[in-house]
Amino acid sequence: MQDSLLPIFGVMKFEFEPQRFGDIPRLLLLMVEYAGAFSIIAVILWLIHAFVNPIYVDAGNGKRKNQRLDIPQLAFAAVSIVSYLIAIFLLGTVTQENLSAEDRAAIIAGKSSSKDLIFNWSLRVGGLFGLAAFLWPFILDCTKMSFRRIFAIAKLSFLEAIRQRVFLVFFGFLLLAFFPSGWFFQDKDEDQLKTLIQVAMNGMTVLLIAVAVLLASFSIPNDIKSLSIYTIVTKPVQRFEIILGRFLGYVGLLTIALLIMSTGSLLLLYTSTLPKAAVEETMKARVALYGDRLEFTSRQAAFTGVDVGREEAYRKYITGRSSERAVWHFSSFPSSLTRLESIPLESGFDIYRTTKGDERINVLMSVEVVTHNWDPSKQDEFDLKVEKVRNSLPNQQDRWKQVDELAQQYGRYVYVNQNIRDYHTQAIPIPPGIFKNALNGSPPPGPEGIPGTRLQVRVRCDTPSQYLGMAKHDLYLLESNGSFALNYYKGAYGLWLRLVLVIALAVTLSTYFSGVISLLITVGLIVAGTFIDFIISIARGENPGGGPTESALRLFTRKTAAAELESNSANAFLQLMDKGYRWVLRRFEYVLPDTTRYSFFDYLAYGFNINFELIFLNSLMLFGYLLCWFVSAYYIMKAREIAA
Repeated sequence: MQDSLLPIFGVMKFEFEPQRFGDIPRLLLLMVEYAGAFSIIAVILWLIHAFVNPIYVDAGNGKRKNQRLDIPQLAFAAVSIVSYLIAIFLLGTVTQENLSAEDRAAIIAGKSSSKDLIFNWSLRVGGLFGLAAFLWPFILDCTKMSFRRIFAIAKLSFLEAIRQRVFLVFFGFLLLAFFPSGWFFQDKDEDQLKTLIQVAMNGMTVLLIAVAVLLASFSIPNDIKSLSIYTIVTKPVQRFEIILGRFLGYVGLLTIALLIMSTGSLLLLYTSTLPKAAVEETMKARVALYGDRLEFTSRQAAFTGVDVGREEAYRKYITGRSSERAVWHFSSFPSSLTRLESIPLESGFDIYRTTKGDERINVLMSVEVVTHNWDPSKQDEFDLKVEKVRNSLPNQQDRWKQVDELAQQYGRYVYVNQNIRDYHTQAIPIPPGIFKNALNGSPPPGPEGIPGTRLQVRVRCDTPSQYLGMAKHDLYLLESNGSFALNYYKGAYGLWLRLVLVIALAVTLSTYFSGVISLLITVGLIVAGTFIDFIISIARGENPGGGPTESALRLFTRKTAAAELESNSANAFLQLMDKGYRWVLRRFEYVLPDTTRYSFFDYLAYGFNINFELIFLNSLMLFGYLLCWFVSAYYIMKAREIAA
C-alpha cells in the first residue's frame, strides 16, 4: 500500500514503511495485474471501435486492410483473454471442499495450493499480455515520432503560456515574503523554521498546481475551438506528438518557475533572523538509521504497550518506574559507525502526564544499549567497572575512552536520567565500541524468519505517574548530517513530481473532454488522491461504521460506529449495497493518483534527509502510472475524427 508521512504535534509521523528497492518486483507485479486488467478492457473496446469504424488502406495485390487492426495486437489480446477466462473459471471452482489432500496440506503449512498458483499466474499472464496488446500500436507509432516536431510544439506551448501572462501569477508568491509567519503562528523558537518552510512550500504548491491545471486543461480544447489543430494534424505530425509537445511545454515553463521560486525562498530562509534553537532543530538533513522493529516488554505476559485513550493510536506508552520497556531492534548498520568518535542516538517522545504538576518540569528516562554478545551474568562486574571509571577519572575525554573500551568488551552501554521534553528532539552519545562488539559473531535468528538482532536499544521511563509514548520511527541512530540546501531542492523535486502528474492528467483528459470538464475531473482526481488512504479503508471495509448506506443509517438512527445494527432484512439489504459499492471501489483503488506519495515537505520541515532511493522509486512509480494515461490519450486522439 501507500506510504505517507504526517506531522503530528510537531514530530514526524510515519504511517507506513517507506518503500525500498526490494519492493520493485512486488510493485511490478501489482502493475501487471491491475493495469493489465484495465488494459485488456480498453483493448476490447478499441477493437470493437475498429470493427465498427474501420479505416481501410491499400495492402497491395488489390486488397485492403483495416488500418486500425494489427495482427500482433490481436494475438496478444487473445492470449490475455484466454488467461483471464482460466482465472475466472478457477475463481468459481476453488473451494475448500474440492481441494485435494496435498493442496489442503499446503494451505495448512502456509503455502499456496496448486490451483491458487495457476490462478495467480493466469492473472499475471493475462495482465502481461493485456499490457502488451495495449502498448503495441503505441510502441509502433513511437518509432515514427520526431523529437524535432515534439520540441517545436513544446516551444509553441511555452511561448503561448508566456503570451497569456500566466507568469504574473507567480509573483503572488512574493506576498508570502512580506508577511512574517510570526504574525499568524505563535510558535516556539525551535518551530519557527518549520513554519517558514511549510508556508513557503505550501504557497508554491497552491500557485503552481493552480496554474498547471488551468494551462493543461484548456490547451487542446482551445486548439479545437480555434481550429488551429486542423492546421497541425493535416501535416506529417503524429497525433501523440501534439499531446507530448503540449505536456513538455507546460512542464518546462513550470519547472523554470519552480526553480526560481525555490531558490528565492531558500535565500529568504538563509537571510532571515532565526532563533538558534530553530536552526539546530530544522536546518539539517539528518541521515537516520531506523530499527527494524519496535517491541514492548514487561513482566506481564504479552505486553504490547499502554493505550492512554487518545484517538490517534499511532504511539504506545510505557509507565514510569515500572518493568515496562520499549525495545528497538537493529539487525544491521554500516561499519562506518565504528570509526566515529561518538554516534548520536536521537529521539522525540510524547509525554502523557497523569498527575497535576508543572509542564516545564522534564521527565527522566534511561537508555540501555546492548548487543547480541552481552552476557547478563556479567552485569555486576560491568556495573563495578563503570562505577570505578566514573569515580577515578575526572577528565571527561579519558572517561569517555574508558567507557568506549568497556562497551566494546562487554557489549553494553547505559545512559541514565536523561531529561526529555514533550515532542522535543534530544540526543544521547553512543560510544563506537558498542558497534564494534555488535559486528563480532553472528546473532541468533529472530522469530519467523526475522533477521537476528545485533543491537538493542531499551528505553524506560524513570519518572513515576508519567507515561512515555513512542513509535518505531521516534528513535534512530544519526549516521550523518547532509546539506540542508540540497535537501531543500529535493523537497522541491517532490512538488515537481506533483506538477508533472497534474499536467499529464489534465492534458490526457482534454483530449476527449472540454476544458471546463477536464479541469473539474483533474481537480477531483487530485482531491481524491489526497484522501486515498481513507478511500482505500472504505474499499476494503476497514473503516468503522461501514459503507455509505450503513453510515447514513447510523446517522439517522443516532447509532455510534461501534454499535451493532439490528439483524433484519432492511439492514442486510443496506449492507449488501455497501458490499457491492466496495467491490466497485476496489476496482479503481489503483486508478486514483496517490498525491501524498510525492510530498517530501515533512522530511524537509523536520530536518530529515530525503534519500535518493525514495526519490527514484517515487519517480519510477509516477512514470508507470502516467504511462497508462498517456497511452489512453494516444488512443483517444487516434479515434477522434479531426481532419481525418
